[in-house]
Amino acid sequence: MTSYIARRLLAAVPVLLLVSLLAFLLMQIVPGDPAHAMAGSDASVEEINELRRGLGLDRPWHLRLAEWYLALLQGDLGHSYTLRADVTDLIFERIPITLSIAIYSMLIAVPFSIVLGVLAARFRGSALDLGIMGAALLGVSVPNFWIGIMAILFFSVQLGWLPAGGYVPPSESVIGWLQSMTMPALVLGTMQMGLLTRITRSEMLEMMHKDFVRTARAKGASELRVMMAHALRNAIIPIVTVIGLLFGMIVTGAVVVEQVFSVPGLGRLIVQAILTRDYPLIQGTLLFVASAFVFVNLIVDLSYAFFDPRIRQN
Repeated sequence: MTSYIARRLLAAVPVLLLVSLLAFLLMQIVPGDPAHAMAGSDASVEEINELRRGLGLDRPWHLRLAEWYLALLQGDLGHSYTLRADVTDLIFERIPITLSIAIYSMLIAVPFSIVLGVLAARFRGSALDLGIMGAALLGVSVPNFWIGIMAILFFSVQLGWLPAGGYVPPSESVIGWLQSMTMPALVLGTMQMGLLTRITRSEMLEMMHKDFVRTARAKGASELRVMMAHALRNAIIPIVTVIGLLFGMIVTGAVVVEQVFSVPGLGRLIVQAILTRDYPLIQGTLLFVASAFVFVNLIVDLSYAFFDPRIRQN
């Protein structure tokens, strides 16, 4: 197992290097100038050029790329142009907020999705199946920002149950934190719930036609035991794979949701960096998100051995 983890981590190095290279090159070709954005529209050409020299943007791109990689080898993601702080500090300041939304949304989406997928497979072709699949299709199709706006109008404006936006740290109020996180988590979990429900139903339908399921029924096992102990247990590997991918999608989807609900997480930090052309902050956050995605997929691969004894034996 240790050698497997080491191989996976080594295989992730070229991926992260490629992501960092693409992030750097992308900043060189997109329109806009950080110096102009920082100096303002009233700044003179001389002031903008002086600011460019101060930021090091007047040097050739290949020299700046070499410095970027040298800094990465030392664990330095750079210094933000606009926020005047280390990119690493800014990321670790915001990432707990984004992770709390992501984990909260997964805690909502995963159990409900698996239960609904199993029910849809068990009662295939019934009104219950059609209703669940219709709701799942709607959840996958409707964009997050529209669901977020509708949630604000319903839960905040009409019912007054939840705040329309903002963030309350748990150190100030646990109840306030839950209230501020609930709507973003529900909105983020909607698409994931729809996709995971469809995957669960598909995998369950495939397993229910296997010989071991028919054998379990022939031995007199109850339908609940057949569905949960036999069909679902063997269908869990692809479901876990999708859960890992969905977690990565949730982190990236937080960019939109955090803007809608004014949550000061990593997604909103990325948007702020893009609007101000803050190159180090954009490059650092993109590399961090890619690293998190690789780490989540590694955890998913390692979890296979827990759910399938055959993998442990191999």
